[in-house]
Amino acid sequence: MGSPQFGLGIIDDVASMLSICALCDLHRMLKAELKSGERKVYFLMCWVHEQPQEA
Repeated sequence: MGSPQFGLGIIDDVASMLSICALCDLHRMLKAELKSGERKVYFLMCWVHEQPQEA
């Protein structure tokens, strides 16, 4: 049978892998949100520049 230290090491490694996967998912989600925001700002700026000059 394996030692308790080996089992704890495996549990620690699994927890680390889950943490890395969660960080990757969070990064992907934030990147998608930022890209969506960039598009909104771009179209808003285009709309502002197309408006007639007043004043």
